[in-house]
Amino acid sequence: MLADMPGSTKQSDMPEIRSLRAKVVRAVRTRHIPDSATLMAFIRALASKGQVDEAEYWFQVALRLGVQTTEVAFEFLVTAFAKNKRFETAVRYFNGMVDAGLSPSASCFNTVLHACSKVGDVDMVEKLRKQNVERRWEISGGAHHAVIKMLVKQRQVHHATSWSSHMIASGRAVAPMTFNLLIDACAKAGESRSAEAHLARMIDQGCEPNLITYNSVVNAFATTGGSRRAEEWVRRMSAAGIEPDEVTYGALCKAYARRGQPEKVQKVIDSLPERGMEANQYFYASLIGACARARPTQHLRAEQAFCEGVRRGVGGALLLHHLRRAVGSARAHSLCLEQGLDRGALEAIAPRED
Repeated sequence: MLADMPGSTKQSDMPEIRSLRAKVVRAVRTRHIPDSATLMAFIRALASKGQVDEAEYWFQVALRLGVQTTEVAFEFLVTAFAKNKRFETAVRYFNGMVDAGLSPSASCFNTVLHACSKVGDVDMVEKLRKQNVERRWEISGGAHHAVIKMLVKQRQVHHATSWSSHMIASGRAVAPMTFNLLIDACAKAGESRSAEAHLARMIDQGCEPNLITYNSVVNAFATTGGSRRAEEWVRRMSAAGIEPDEVTYGALCKAYARRGQPEKVQKVIDSLPERGMEANQYFYASLIGACARARPTQHLRAEQAFCEGVRRGVGGALLLHHLRRAVGSARAHSLCLEQGLDRGALEAIAPRED
């Protein structure tokens, strides 16, 4: 039984572990079953010092010998494996604990919930949620945030929203960073009204929205072309004492572009110098894009916007892309030649059938 025992790497500076190991090994070698208290204390000591492989080895020995295992030993193993980023193993021992009829603590549950979130195991997270309905562990704010972050990363926005609602219903305060995650996810999914609803809920919960929060909501409406709502949220953030930045105005211009409103994009660009800002390629791309979507299409204005952007040194692939959509590949190629752009730009905009 001792032949495959993993060696300890820190025996010399851990007298407690050395003493417990000696007692346990002596019992096994003399064909005695170590008493539960000593063996569990040994496993806890190993796990707490990060010696997870040896802790797991002796835990398996305890199971084979029929030694009574305790919640504490299980939980030390779960925590140790989670800290070592061996999340699947942490989950396995948590499940073993439940299967053995033991009662994990809320701390242990949150450790496993966090671990499952780290590895993106949505199914296990859902299983834990169902277990929690029966056992009523208190889910920590950190675990809630980890789950929501995982779901947002996997673009399961509605599922993430459900978890945030559960968090609020349980009486826990939702951190601003969690709301920001949800709002940004809604923005990227084009769910502008949901983003707006999360911001309203955030304010109701007493959380102070920051620049990132407002920018995400403005961008949500920009993605769907909701220019009026985007304008409204820019006004609200200013009224709240938060100064809009380049990202804010860039998102606002994107909203105008989707609505085919080049005059409004131009107005924002003209206002930037007095705000201490400069228009970058995204602003000019929005201007050209707005010209392309305007009815009728404003071909000449799109060309002028492109040339102005190039003169200001903000030309790029994004401008070329929108220019081709506005005036066609052949004319875009000619403009690149007129502006003396490099070969790479010419190749990117090479004439082809539109």
